[in-house]
Amino acid sequence: MIGGNEQGALSLAKRSPINIGIFTTDWMEGDKMKKFTLVGLVLLFSINFVSAFEVNGFKSGMTMDQAKTVLEKSWSGSIEDRGNRIVAYPKLVKDPLIVLNFNKGKLHRYQKRLSPEFAYFTQLVADKRKEMGKPIDASFEPTNAASTQDINCFQFHWKNGKCTCKVSYSQNDPNSWMTITYEEKI
Repeated sequence: MIGGNEQGALSLAKRSPINIGIFTTDWMEGDKMKKFTLVGLVLLFSINFVSAFEVNGFKSGMTMDQAKTVLEKSWSGSIEDRGNRIVAYPKLVKDPLIVLNFNKGKLHRYQKRLSPEFAYFTQLVADKRKEMGKPIDASFEPTNAASTQDINCFQFHWKNGKCTCKVSYSQNDPNSWMTITYEEKI
């Protein structure tokens, strides 16, 4: 028993903030805790929305009607509704082909077939690396010996939250094609 008043020292310890390095517990009291909780919830919801893809006016989760409206405003070729998929065919061969896939009426996959130039492919991969960081996977798929077609494919994959992005370059002599695909995992 030091100083004869253990009860008073215990009571004072319960009311005093605990200091651990630069952190204290006094921020958890009153209005400060409410503000901290509100900021945390805002960050949590904004992070959830960031994980979905948004590209060329198309956003994962949009309805088929919304996607058709975006296409009608910006597309010069033909648009075909195929149930759970919309295919936008180019007017000119050099223009891209767009395929939109829907699950339960909501957009979850956007694929764009681009001009098959290998220099453009390498630039697109470099741009995606700057934007999304190091890819989670890079692969080369050589021709399958049992296949009747000679197809080689390079692919790079990135992941950002629930969204994956894949850039691929495929070659089937004499044809080549390049695609970029954004997909929200459901």
